[in-house]
Amino acid sequence: MKKKTFIGIGVLVLSLSFMAGISIRSSNKTYVEVRAEGEVDPVTPELVDNYYQIGTAAELIGFRNLVNGGQYAINGKLTADIEFSGTNNWTSCIGNTSANAYKGIFDGDNHTISGINYQTTSPNSYGLFGCGVDCSIRNITMKDGSFSFQYVSYAGAFVGRLGSGVGGGSVENCHNDNFTITMTGTSGETNLGGIVGRCDVNNNTHLVSIEKCSNTGSLTGKGYVGGIIGFVYNCPCKVRNCYNVGTINASLNNVNDNNVGGIIGRSSVVDELINCFSYCSINEASGQDPEHSEIGKIVGVLVGSNNSHSNNINHNFYLEGTYQPFSYVASVYNFDDDNEEVHDDIFLPISLTSDEFKNPNTFINAGWDFANTWHMGENHPELGAKQVSYTSSDYSGTYDGQAHSISLQVTEEGLESYSISYRTTDSGEYNLTTNPTFTNAGTYTVYFKITADGFGDTLGSNTVTISKATPDLTQPTAKTNLVYDGTAQELINAGSTTGGTLKYKVGEGEYSTELPKGTDAGDYTIYYKVEGGDNYSDVVEDSLAVSIAKANITPTVTIANWEYNATPSTPSVSNNPGNGDVSYLYKVKDADDSTYTNSVPTIVGAYTIKATVSETANYNGGTATVDFNIIKANPSTDAVPDQNAVYGQTLSEIALPEGWAWNSPTDKVGNVGTNQHKATYTPADTTNYNVVENVDVTVKVNPA
Repeated sequence: MKKKTFIGIGVLVLSLSFMAGISIRSSNKTYVEVRAEGEVDPVTPELVDNYYQIGTAAELIGFRNLVNGGQYAINGKLTADIEFSGTNNWTSCIGNTSANAYKGIFDGDNHTISGINYQTTSPNSYGLFGCGVDCSIRNITMKDGSFSFQYVSYAGAFVGRLGSGVGGGSVENCHNDNFTITMTGTSGETNLGGIVGRCDVNNNTHLVSIEKCSNTGSLTGKGYVGGIIGFVYNCPCKVRNCYNVGTINASLNNVNDNNVGGIIGRSSVVDELINCFSYCSINEASGQDPEHSEIGKIVGVLVGSNNSHSNNINHNFYLEGTYQPFSYVASVYNFDDDNEEVHDDIFLPISLTSDEFKNPNTFINAGWDFANTWHMGENHPELGAKQVSYTSSDYSGTYDGQAHSISLQVTEEGLESYSISYRTTDSGEYNLTTNPTFTNAGTYTVYFKITADGFGDTLGSNTVTISKATPDLTQPTAKTNLVYDGTAQELINAGSTTGGTLKYKVGEGEYSTELPKGTDAGDYTIYYKVEGGDNYSDVVEDSLAVSIAKANITPTVTIANWEYNATPSTPSVSNNPGNGDVSYLYKVKDADDSTYTNSVPTIVGAYTIKATVSETANYNGGTATVDFNIIKANPSTDAVPDQNAVYGQTLSEIALPEGWAWNSPTDKVGNVGTNQHKATYTPADTTNYNVVENVDVTVKVNPA
């Protein structure tokens, strides 16, 4: 049998999955951080209810890095439209290799990713997701971006390789909106699709499904190129309710097979291919050998073993004249037992004129669901049931105690009968028959459903945003002239607010509605704020300073007199309530205060002592003075020895020790024997010692 190259009508959108980065080892996991010119720094998105919430390009890159770092089965959800800017702003796909294949659920929640741009010369699997296994990717639009590569293995706007040879996966309600994919190289071939590059599982037990997907982007490549899927290999694949209106620029290869299809470039097994159409142009390179190429309307070629295809390939259409056939027109075929081609032309798509494409009955008569899945666009069917025209608007205002609602008006011309039902939860029944109203501050989403004969359910939502009102705050004021008295004193005069709750705290304490109090002397910082509650905004924290002054003291000092050369008396201070440290200074009584010294006096005299009490935490310091004396001491007279005399002598003839003198020196010493006579002792230091009078001195009188 002659070898052929097959070309089909289709548009491919490529997403790149090559990754250039730095691998960082932490604990037992490897996290890959990607940095490249034009790519924003990654931000790890927040995990809520098992889904990472992704609302920016940085968070999408952060989610990608989590997956490529080993967390293959995590789930993601878009929370907003995401717009990339600049060039080379996407350097790797989510699940960038077969080993890192994505295995989670990614729900775009009908948001759009715009402006992804990347250029590479490296072969790999490319797409928003490079490789996916048993994953679910849904409800996303890729818009106004581009991928350009020299040579690539598998490329699709959403998934480069689905199944990755080991499992299944699904892509649903994903749309390529003017996202272009271009193969620039002159050699090699690719599996390139507007939605998925290649579906393969290497067995027939895993299901791959592509449903409700569309492509309007331009695809340029060679090899297996399809408007929805490039190549379906060896796996049950269900393709339902998909269409392609983009342009395919087919660069054909005279050596290898080339298959280009409006929906699928090439397939070895198709379990279902129903309700699809191709409304695109295929521009093939000139000078191609038709023996090696084939253009198909819907599928470039389906090749498989006996009975590999299903009878459920039907109700598919293409625009008449949108491809340039070669000598061999693409069809669906099998091999018989003799390995000969058996063409099943009953499965071929139906050619329609542009007018027939505009007639909904053409498709309704073929069993297409125009109530829930399709509606008629300007030139051809489009996904989504025909919607009832309406206008609606949000409400945004400030809390005023009144009820508010969204604005909704049906504007469908000629429509007289319809009904509107509402709900206020993001899922569940539309069980409200009147437009719900809201009074309290908050953001409320109202979901509505408009139903009318001949139209699909028209769903929409708007929000009621009631901002919190600003409280009218009368600020508290600091109390003045507070002095420590040992009791807890209120520090401020209370403030007031017309909304919310006014609270206070002292320093790092806890907020309370109680007026703050202080006991100890010192400086206090009083913080206050308004907690707005449900309907009033918070008033940001403010503060004021309050002081409690230290109390004054009136200390008293006492000290006893002491004799010269005795141990000095210990002073004592009373009226020292703070137990402040006490220091003492001394001076000669009536001397100038500058003569105070901390030296305790030692000589006889009159003195003044000054006690100084240091300030404490709650009391000021103070001073007190008192006069005292150091009095003269009595000298010792124990050292006077007994005196010897001869009968008949006078006392003056008997010499006493130095300092001693007889009171009556002319007196006779007395009779023989022992006699007592009075003497006076005058010490050498009469400043500090007293003169001792009338001291008895023993005189021993001997016979003459």
